[in-house]
Amino acid sequence: ADPTRLAILEAVLEGEKSVGEIAQEIEASSANVSAHLACLTGCGLVQSEKRGKYVYYQVQERRVRDLIKIAEQILARVSQQVYECTRYER
Repeated sequence: ADPTRLAILEAVLEGEKSVGEIAQEIEASSANVSAHLACLTGCGLVQSEKRGKYVYYQVQERRVRDLIKIAEQILARVSQQVYECTRYER
């Protein structure tokens, strides 16, 4: 439900990235990204691999990738209705 966590998942959908690469891509601090990655790793949504002084993160399993892509497709189809919804606070 957290927009930062979703942005992190989207950042690592197609391949592994380091905290610094993710932070730069989503325009967040490395400390913030690290905290969210700890949560995502603990929940089993991402996995990490330490190589040298860097840790690289990637989506844990293909179903997470598929779920995000399906959600994006659905939102693309209904984006205008979502934007115009009067029950949603922006």
